[in-house]
Amino acid sequence: MIAAARSETRLGKALRHFSRPHAMFWAMLVVALVLLLNEFGYMNSRDHLDQVDRLEQQRVALNNLRTAVIDAETLQRGYLISGDKRYLGPYQLAVSRIDPALDKARSFYVDSQQQLNEFAGISRPISRRIAEMEVTVRMRQSASGDVDWLTAFNTDAGQTYMDTARTGIERLRQANDRALAESRLALQRNLLAARLVVLAVILLGAAAFYLLVRQSRRIDHIQEERRQAIQQERDQLDTEVRERTHQLSELTTHVMKVQEAERGRMAQELHDEMGALLTAAKLDTARIKSRLGQLGVDDEKIAQRLQHLVESLNAGVAFKRQLIEELQPSSLAHLGLRATLENYAREFSDRTEISVETDIEPVELAPEAQLVVFRVMQEALTNISKYARASHVRVMLHDKKDYALLQVLDDGIGFDVNEKANASYGLSGMRHRLEAMQGSLRIVSAAGRGTRIEGSLPQRRHQPAPRPAAAPSRPDAGAPALIVDTSGGETREVVSPATLG
Repeated sequence: MIAAARSETRLGKALRHFSRPHAMFWAMLVVALVLLLNEFGYMNSRDHLDQVDRLEQQRVALNNLRTAVIDAETLQRGYLISGDKRYLGPYQLAVSRIDPALDKARSFYVDSQQQLNEFAGISRPISRRIAEMEVTVRMRQSASGDVDWLTAFNTDAGQTYMDTARTGIERLRQANDRALAESRLALQRNLLAARLVVLAVILLGAAAFYLLVRQSRRIDHIQEERRQAIQQERDQLDTEVRERTHQLSELTTHVMKVQEAERGRMAQELHDEMGALLTAAKLDTARIKSRLGQLGVDDEKIAQRLQHLVESLNAGVAFKRQLIEELQPSSLAHLGLRATLENYAREFSDRTEISVETDIEPVELAPEAQLVVFRVMQEALTNISKYARASHVRVMLHDKKDYALLQVLDDGIGFDVNEKANASYGLSGMRHRLEAMQGSLRIVSAAGRGTRIEGSLPQRRHQPAPRPAAAPSRPDAGAPALIVDTSGGETREVVSPATLG
């Protein structure tokens, strides 16, 4: 067994040693031989095909010649017997085709003097027969009696010419058939040889393929081990990427929640502190104005200054209200999503002088989802005011049974979605907000064709969600509310936080 193993090892080494320096040489030699055999077979087959095509054309030319002669003879007989001149036109046409048919048939025999002599034995009787027919027709057309043309018609000279021509044509056709059969047989032999060459190439290819498969199995085994190792590393990386992506998504969601909470806290502080300060300032201004009236001071400049101060305070109150609504839209809890979106769209139009058209339908969304819809519309309108250069905007919220669809369309300059969709933090934020609520975002835009932003959120029908805590109530207008505080032994006016409005 050891000797057999050693001999097999030596044989394998010898084969490998032989194959390395000589495999390419033998492969190239076989390829060159196959190419030579293929080229030789192709050229030989092409010659035979050309010969077959030439013989077919020769046969067609002989048939055309025979048909033209028969047509002329038939039409001549019809005219002689009936005397109807309607035969003359077709007869002259048939006669005019005979000479071109002779020339065409003669062109196939010019390469061989013997064949040309044989063809001359056909062309001369045909020419004499045509001449005899022409004489007979002219005699029939002349004013002389019927005896001359009948005498010429009843002679056997024309029949002798035609018999000689038919015999010659038949002999040439038989020779043509024999040559055609020989060419076809040679072509079949070439095709058979080509099949044998192809079969040999297939057998050689099968043998080479078998050897290649044997050699490649060892390589496949090594590659499979490497592939498994790479796949394990890839799976591990995919797992880590999914975990990191999930962590980043949770972190982003947490940051947004913290951001919303911080906005709420800031809104509450603005509502409580700044509202109280502004309202106190308005009350002090009203007291100063009233006190000046009691003292009889009638100074126009002072009155103008006080009026300007009151207007500035009113503007500060309005700005504070707008800022609070943008930080945390309390109208969502009091008025609902539809009124909040319409009010914000109207305020946006007044602030930016961009025409905004709204089409808001009632939808059933959880409070968190309503806030997401508002933030998406808010971000979309902000982007429009900054970059779109639009003159008209449409905001639509439609009930699609299973989901609510928000659409924001503008007629601005548009942008390339592939370039800016992933580079814009605003668009990424909108997408994350929607996906965090099992929704989706779709952006359609092109340069010069405006932009359409579509956000969809699933509706929660028959699942009432808890409503958020109500924000502090704020009267819209009217005199500021006062509270009388008697603590500390003195009476003073204190501004109610409810006057933040």
